[in-house]
Amino acid sequence: MPASISKHAFLAGFVCRTRGWLEHHAAATSVSAGDEWRFYFGNEIGQLARSTLGSGLLLPRTPTEHAVARSLEALQDPGSTLLFEASFTWDAFVARADALRRHADGWDLIEVKSGKSPDGEPPKDEYIDDIAFTAFVAKSSGLAIARTILMLVNRDYRLDGSAPMFVELDVTTHALARADQFARASASIAAAASASEKPTASLVFECKDCPHFATECIGAGIDDHIFVLPRLSETRFNELRKYERIANLPIDTKLTDPQKRIAGVCRAGQPLIEPAGLTILHDVIWPAHYLDFEAVMPPLPWFPLTAPYEATPFQYALDVCGDLSEEPIHFEYLAAIEGDWRRELIEHLLQQLGSTGSIVVYSSYEKTRLNALAVLFPDLKPRIDAVVARLFDLERVFKHGYCHPGFGGRTSIKEVLPVMVNGLSYASLDIGNGDDAMAIFALMRVGKYPPETHAKHCENLLKYCGLDTRAMVQLHRAVVQLIN
Repeated sequence: MPASISKHAFLAGFVCRTRGWLEHHAAATSVSAGDEWRFYFGNEIGQLARSTLGSGLLLPRTPTEHAVARSLEALQDPGSTLLFEASFTWDAFVARADALRRHADGWDLIEVKSGKSPDGEPPKDEYIDDIAFTAFVAKSSGLAIARTILMLVNRDYRLDGSAPMFVELDVTTHALARADQFARASASIAAAASASEKPTASLVFECKDCPHFATECIGAGIDDHIFVLPRLSETRFNELRKYERIANLPIDTKLTDPQKRIAGVCRAGQPLIEPAGLTILHDVIWPAHYLDFEAVMPPLPWFPLTAPYEATPFQYALDVCGDLSEEPIHFEYLAAIEGDWRRELIEHLLQQLGSTGSIVVYSSYEKTRLNALAVLFPDLKPRIDAVVARLFDLERVFKHGYCHPGFGGRTSIKEVLPVMVNGLSYASLDIGNGDDAMAIFALMRVGKYPPETHAKHCENLLKYCGLDTRAMVQLHRAVVQLIN
């Protein structure tokens, strides 16, 4: 285990010393396709940002001692005006600045992020924390910081448009205040992360999103933790924290109606069937068409006049049943990785959907994608609007008609399917989630996977998307059996 404490472990430890220890001592994990895609486009955006900032000195990153020494030499050189990847150490911490730009009063510390610029709201807290950590280490080691600047992808940028690719946001006041907080807490974080024993954890609101909470920490083995309650605000959490589990909540605890529903199911340990919520299944018109999209969201546009992170469907699966007693007829589409496939995709889909029968989806995702395609292709809008009018959201059944304690308070298809349908899950697939599906297609598109691997990747993509529609058919059957 390295002696230095990474930024990731430090920021985790700032929120929770136990989490910081777990991150610092964690064994190396395999890199997912989603991670690989984020590494790829992060590196691409970093290179484009350097080109935008201008000609500067790119400093070595490793080994750390050499990188720090070269950075110090460059900083002391009066001729240095723009430095990339300058390294700093302080105590047990190492930080690297994406860019340093000489300023009259010192240096501008610039952090490049692949996310979009905000639309009137403050920058993401995680972006502030990232640049604040670098500022804390650099400032502690002697760097005179004039300003801290976030460099983000311009949300108004369009391929073949006139807007610049990047914008700079001055976050000096907020980031340096956060850096001072980090400096005051750094000794405690370092001591906790480096300890031989895991620090004792306490329940805080941030536990809700901690990857270790339910496996290696105080939430392990607890199925009815209060975090199961939907839309639990931090204020309400602080009021209920002393109870920890739903089983411990007083019966007269004030909860919202959805929270009462989940709490009741957890207490009873039995499913809740709400007939009024199940009657919406009678609205399904046969033949039913079960539809699922997969979409890619490139940080920098692939098609003219499209926006950063604009979602573009590249694949769909479609199962068609005359009724639930029939085996579905399966259709599928997977775009070629070259060219612009968008019109071809929607024209194929419109043909296969026909003009009659419900189109069963799971969540509002397909509706959003279809509406976007209607804007993109005005001549197809009447036909797409007619498709949207036929949509039936199967998730509503599990939000309002059937709730099982095994759902853990959630209604996503990946939580519902293993409980409702034995032997059908995503666990056995080579691609098991939409993040990896999107990433694999994108990595093929940009040439990161050898051509000889494409056939296997495409086969896995079709299996994954096909399971989504097969799952909807099976879930529909399972709920109808409950009704009967």
